[in-house]
Amino acid sequence: MQSGKQKRSFLYNVLKNCSIGDGESRVTINHTVFTVTGDPLIGGTGALFNCISKMRKPSREVLLLFIVGALILGFYQMGVMDREGLAREPFKNILERINDFGSEYLRKVNITYKEENITKILNEITTTVTTLSNLLTSQVFNISLKEAAPSPEVSYKLNKFKSPLSVPYRDLPYIDDITTEKDIPQLHPTLYKEKNYTSKTPLKKILMWNDAYSNPHFGFGFGQEPFLLAKCPVNTCFTFHDRKKFPYTEWDAIVWHFRSNDKSLPQQRSNHTRYVFWMMESAAHLYGNIKPYNGKFNWTMLYRMDSDIYHPYGMVYKRRALAPLSPYIDYAANKTKMAAWFVSNCYAQSGRDKLTDSLQKQIQVDVYGKCGKYQCERKYQHSHCLQMLQNDYKFYFSFENSLCRDYVTEKFFNILSYNVIPVVYGFGNYSQQAPPHSYIDVLDFPNVTALADYLKYLDRNHTAYNEYFEWKRYYENLAYWPRVARSWCKLCELLHTDNSPKVYTDLYKWFVTESHCKNTNTKDISDFVRGKG
Repeated sequence: MQSGKQKRSFLYNVLKNCSIGDGESRVTINHTVFTVTGDPLIGGTGALFNCISKMRKPSREVLLLFIVGALILGFYQMGVMDREGLAREPFKNILERINDFGSEYLRKVNITYKEENITKILNEITTTVTTLSNLLTSQVFNISLKEAAPSPEVSYKLNKFKSPLSVPYRDLPYIDDITTEKDIPQLHPTLYKEKNYTSKTPLKKILMWNDAYSNPHFGFGFGQEPFLLAKCPVNTCFTFHDRKKFPYTEWDAIVWHFRSNDKSLPQQRSNHTRYVFWMMESAAHLYGNIKPYNGKFNWTMLYRMDSDIYHPYGMVYKRRALAPLSPYIDYAANKTKMAAWFVSNCYAQSGRDKLTDSLQKQIQVDVYGKCGKYQCERKYQHSHCLQMLQNDYKFYFSFENSLCRDYVTEKFFNILSYNVIPVVYGFGNYSQQAPPHSYIDVLDFPNVTALADYLKYLDRNHTAYNEYFEWKRYYENLAYWPRVARSWCKLCELLHTDNSPKVYTDLYKWFVTESHCKNTNTKDISDFVRGKG
């Protein structure tokens, strides 16, 4: 067994002569500090394998090198860049992921070893990895990226447009036991039909008072059936739309949509009834006076992350088990066009049209819909159009019509299911709602030119471009109905568990003032979208 010093020297000498990534990357290993510089870092594991696979039969030491290299480069893939995160990452999970990488790559080069030899190799790996883990938790592990996108931590400090409550990436939750099936409304045609209350078991009664964009079922459904189909942890609730089913004092919750044409409220109230303010439009598009409703509502149910019942336009969750490793895919291959934007509202408060005009002076941007000269054969959000987008374009502009806190619409979450990089513009706190390195935030850049230069860089560099799809192995983008169901499951749970008194005495302040909306009437936004930043 080699000494630690000899082993480090061996690793250094091999890595020094190993070309990683696009030729600009390198790995340097010193006695105490591991520094990884490179572009791209995420693709480094695969590139390291390519170097090793040139050898006819790698030695035990080279295999050890590969595993340790996979560990180092794999930390970035796991989204644990911060040092505290490195210390918290379960060691067992790290070893499982290394084993996943190693077994797949060994299979590709048809290397076979006797079982006892594999055991010896794994023992050496365990010893080395343990030593490396101790180094990591003692905070001597530094990673830097060359020519990479601005990190969320740094860009947030520099970005004067972000919502004041924007923070670095949060650890997204794991997929739980609530359903992820996307076809439930199609498989259960009675879901959206109102039902008679016949249960002998007491159920919490929820009245959908008005409608959500002409949908009296609010996209969820009626009766107890949707709670059961969603596999809600607490499912003893029943939804209605018929106000005459019970006296107003017997309702456990009344869900009310401000943007509905019917803005009436019950004339009688009961102290035990929870009035729920439901809203999906941004605070910049109220189309009505919300102040008369101060003091009327107990809970909020909307896209704001600080609402009582979080009800976003989309959700991304961690997978419990990693998706299987697939053969290397070049997501940039055969894509001949740069960027596309599907839009129907041409002149939004956010100034997204001016931003697109500024970008079109520097890169190719094809605008689809009534605001541009291109048309898709079917409705622009239809899967046919999104498939065309995935096949032909490298980037998709997901530009919001409002710059308001946490406001991210379905146009962003829909595109995450396709192999095209979303370029986002909004105050959506994207780092709180999406995986690291799954999008490009316009407001992470000091000006439009810097953004255009980075998009051109990714257009030239397929390896760096492909980094933006690594997250899909670790996360899952939920379909529409499961996402809606999660919010209603939460409402049902709260009706059984939360009896604490609460009233939004100043709903206007909470929803409008504290949304920190901006538009092109503010000079900083106006200058930025016009390319003056």
